[in-house]
This record gives sequence, C-alpha cells and structure tokens, in this order.
Amino acid sequence: MDVLTANTIEGTKYFCLLADWGIIADIDIESEKYRRIGEMRFFFGAISCIVRKKAYPGKLSYLPKDAKLQGTNTSKAATNDSQVLTEETSSPKEDGELVVTNGMESPTNETSDNCIESHHEISTTNNGVSEATADSTVGNEVNSGQTVPPTPFMNKLSEPVPSNWVEIDAEFMNIAVATISHLGHDIFNTKQAYVGCGTIYLVYAEANLTSRMDLFKLMDRMAKGNHTEMNIINVIEAKAFRIEPSEKSGILTLDGEMIPFGPMQAQIHPQLGRVLGRRLKRT
Repeated sequence: MDVLTANTIEGTKYFCLLADWGIIADIDIESEKYRRIGEMRFFFGAISCIVRKKAYPGKLSYLPKDAKLQGTNTSKAATNDSQVLTEETSSPKEDGELVVTNGMESPTNETSDNCIESHHEISTTNNGVSEATADSTVGNEVNSGQTVPPTPFMNKLSEPVPSNWVEIDAEFMNIAVATISHLGHDIFNTKQAYVGCGTIYLVYAEANLTSRMDLFKLMDRMAKGNHTEMNIINVIEAKAFRIEPSEKSGILTLDGEMIPFGPMQAQIHPQLGRVLGRRLKRT
C-alpha cells in the first residue's frame, strides 16, 4: 500500500489513508461529542456544519501526477526510490494460509476482501540499513538517527513550493486528500483510487461556488460516489501537495486524527507499505 511522508509544524509524520481540511474534517471531529449515538453523530454534525457554512481561506499547492522532477535531484531521487521500494511480492497461497502483499498492481475483490491487517513497515535498503518503521496509528514521528524515505518533490515547509507546482489561492469548502477510494466505509472520496495505486487524489470545493443546497446534495452523493460529477467538485491527481491555511486555528486531520493546525505538506511513496491478511474460504 502507499505511504505518505507528511511535514507538519511539529515535525515529520507518516500516514497511509487521507488528509482533510474543511467541512468534512469539522464534521468528523466536532461530532465526537455525539459518539454515544453511533454513526448518527455524523448526520447531526453535518447539519450543524452545513447551516453554519464556514469558509476555509488558504492555499492549496500540488505537484501534478505527470510532472517531472526538477533540477539535480533527478538522479538522486531515482537511486533512492530504487533503494526504498521493495520488489518482492509473495504469491497467493491456498485457503487459510498467510498472504503477504507488498502493494497491489490493481484492485481486485479477492485481495481487498482478504486484507485484515496492515502496518507501515518501510523496506530495507540495498546496504541492509533498515528504514524508519511506523505502526498503524497516525502521527508516527521520526526519531533522530533513523533513515527515512526521500522526499525529492518537496522543499522545506518554510520555503516556497517548487516552480513546477500549481498553486490555488481560494476560500475552500473542503480539501480531501486520499490515496484510497473511501473516506469511510460508506463515504467515497473518488472511485478511481485503490489501495496501492501510487496516486494522490485531491478532491476540493471552493466556498464561493458552493451553496447550502449543494452541500446537502454533496453529502448524499458521497455515499454513492457520484459527487465528483457535481460542478462544484474538482478532482486532481498529484504526487505531492501542500495545504497552507490562512487562519490561525482550525481542524486538520491525518488518517482521521487531529494534528496541530498549520501548514502541512506530503509526498507519496507508491507501494511502500505492506499488507498482511488471510485468504478466507468462500461459502
């Protein structure tokens, strides 16, 4: 599965599912106080946020999927990528035996049904040095002395983005960044994505183009996955991105958990994670 390196105001973290800023992140976190009523909390949280219809001013920057690496880092990035990505993928075993897959070439019902456990175990380099390892919880920080995956597409968070990045200054309604198809078990981000696809999908809407009625329609259509057909929704394929909120406080999440609010950026490492599971017998 894909793993992303994120630079935040409190350091480097790793995540594998999604980053979110805007109304959906607010619904998720602010509805925690209704947790006792189960998933209905999202309904009440959505109503509250739609009525309030807050705008989220800031800048979204991204490196398009087809963009090439600039400058002298090209050869270095190629070398590092070849060291970090593991080539070995075990073949599926008989029913009941352990299946180990280091990334997937394409989505299949068989593999997705059988994946029951995952962790971010970054592979060993060619010289035998173990890369930084992170467990399945969000916010895993890098300890000093550990080797980490290279991030040649990103500048330091304190520096401007590279010149081949696209920058969008706007008042956003939501920015959802994911490498998988779903934000929840019944909520789509984009149907094109799948585990191990190697692409960041940026799905965003601008506040000045979005009415409250649009938001009600959006929440309904996200359950079906056809919300990306709405005129207010933009879908971008990228290798890296940066979110720079203009406000001093707010809610920003990685893999559904809050992180300190402020600028953050991330770059994808295709198929760097490993998924373990058992093949289930079909009845």
